[in-house]
Amino acid sequence: MSEVIRKAYNAPGSPESYARNTTLLKAEEFILSYVEEEIRGQSILDIGVGAGRTVPYLRNLSNDYTGIDYSESMLRLCIAKHPDTKLLLCDARNMDIFEDSDFDIVFCSWNMLDDVNHEDRGVVLREIHRVLKQGGLFIFSAHNLNFKVRSAFTFRGFVYDKDPLKSLKENAVRIKRYLAGIRNHLRNKKGEVHESEYSIINDPSHNYSLLTYYIKKENQVKQLERIGFFETQMIDERGSFISMDQDCTDGWIYYICRKRANEI
Repeated sequence: MSEVIRKAYNAPGSPESYARNTTLLKAEEFILSYVEEEIRGQSILDIGVGAGRTVPYLRNLSNDYTGIDYSESMLRLCIAKHPDTKLLLCDARNMDIFEDSDFDIVFCSWNMLDDVNHEDRGVVLREIHRVLKQGGLFIFSAHNLNFKVRSAFTFRGFVYDKDPLKSLKENAVRIKRYLAGIRNHLRNKKGEVHESEYSIINDPSHNYSLLTYYIKKENQVKQLERIGFFETQMIDERGSFISMDQDCTDGWIYYICRKRANEI
């Protein structure tokens, strides 16, 4: 699962596509504003830095910043955009390049945890716990299992332009992509996993060519607690806190949690 996703990130044009995203999402803006005073000037590890979308915002809060990614192509582009930044090729499943308790803050954007299977997710969470200082913050997002995933068989419609030739070309591309998505879905659906705690779903990512980890918020909190995180707070896509008993059908849920002060 992870290697298929790594190949998708390394594919020609993929880093450039991600590089077009340069702004924070609404929930991320809220979270960084909320924790700003605590993390300003502290040591930050940005896992899954990709093409560098989060780099300027986190570096604005601290010069003690390190970004890592396991995609060589993504990291190469990120380094070109931010040459004066500490950016390293590293797989979050093995962060031996860092000592225990090296960082005050670990930040994982764009659902980085959902790119690995259930067993490796536990490995990554334990590695994050290891490199965090006691009482350190872990901030991340994850796909919400209560979200209704769009079916590969749902056609998103035609577009129209004053120029008939332009409309014809655009709609031909749409039909081709739609049919390719169905083909990808029929091939990848057999790899789906549905367990009581989580599901791994063939969702629209990269036109249904990938499998993605989804989890309900109550199970995500339990998962974090098993690793040694506590005081978990949850935020919806609009940047509002949500409680455990509050329904949320957003595609992503954001989490802020803390490493127990008595854990090493």
